[in-house]
Amino acid sequence: LVSEDVQQKIWDIRPDWWAAKTGFRALPQVTRLVFLPGMNEITMAQMMIANQIDMAFSFTPSNMKLVQGQNQAVITHYDRPPYGFMDWWPIGLGFNTERKPFDEPDIRWALSYAIDRDEIVAFAFQGISQAAALPYPPYPGLQKYMDGVADQLQQYPTLKYDPAQSAAIVEAGHEIGHHGWTHLPPNDMSREQEEDGLVRANERIKKLSGKNARGYRSPSWDLSPNSMELLLKHGFLYDSSMMADDYTPYRIRQGDVVEMDKPVRFGQPTRLIEMPIAWSLDDFPHFEFLRMKTQLMPGLMNANSVMENWLNDFAYLKENFDWGVLTYTFHPYVIGRGHRMMALEKLLHAVADGGAHFVTMEDAAREYEKRSAFPG
Repeated sequence: LVSEDVQQKIWDIRPDWWAAKTGFRALPQVTRLVFLPGMNEITMAQMMIANQIDMAFSFTPSNMKLVQGQNQAVITHYDRPPYGFMDWWPIGLGFNTERKPFDEPDIRWALSYAIDRDEIVAFAFQGISQAAALPYPPYPGLQKYMDGVADQLQQYPTLKYDPAQSAAIVEAGHEIGHHGWTHLPPNDMSREQEEDGLVRANERIKKLSGKNARGYRSPSWDLSPNSMELLLKHGFLYDSSMMADDYTPYRIRQGDVVEMDKPVRFGQPTRLIEMPIAWSLDDFPHFEFLRMKTQLMPGLMNANSVMENWLNDFAYLKENFDWGVLTYTFHPYVIGRGHRMMALEKLLHAVADGGAHFVTMEDAAREYEKRSAFPG
């Protein structure tokens, strides 16, 4: 190891390797390895197409086809889907069972019953994968151990999809919000595509919870010129994708006119409530490393330093406002690393000890509505 920083690690070959000196093995032809920190699949695909990396892993079949379609020099272990091993290791969802509400087995089962694994395989992996009943891949060497718990898997059906049984999560008081049918930015869609996504996701949410989502948060916090009209049309109470205030919800306007070299003309407020968010309160830009063709998002910040900033945002709210809403945004695959979870627990204990009340976004929006009723 000759170099190490947050952007890369570099290993150089050692000519004095014992195996080469004794004649047991020849020196490898590769003289230098440059290892980049973990990144998401889209970034890996873009870099492989542009010949910025020589090797990657864990591509879905669709992205592998995309890469090979634009860079014919890319090879795989197999010339057909799934290109590599069926499941090199299962993708899973884990919980800290020492924290509420995940200390309750019924809540964990409710979440499990709400996941349609067959649909995930069909949609995300084009059918070239399989659901795993245990947190292990179906390697032949492990099969006898899996067979040994077959009777327990009948008693505890970890692959069962049953929305009716998952209703326990709603009965426990948790809100299920709308975050798009796909994670495509609305501004990249036509009005018809955006509305179709709103309707399809709400149908699934209603099937799960018995009611449509009351709140919406757009993918990537990106909205289109049609978004507010569609949210009003489909009866949403609030949106949580904009940043015009730090702590106080507000009514969203429609009809703003912004022209070059002219004063902005504000439109009329609507009944739709905005529950403001902020990039500075989102874990993704602080922690996620992204290397793109023309730019780099370094991420990988010290978790305790980030939490200190977030705690100070709460302290400012407490010192300067009689009431307000502070919205932190966490992605399980970002905040879920051990050291970040430890820092997050410190933050939660600190704001709780400081008098914070944890409520659903819908409850916070309802409280704002009581404090600032919409005329008419």
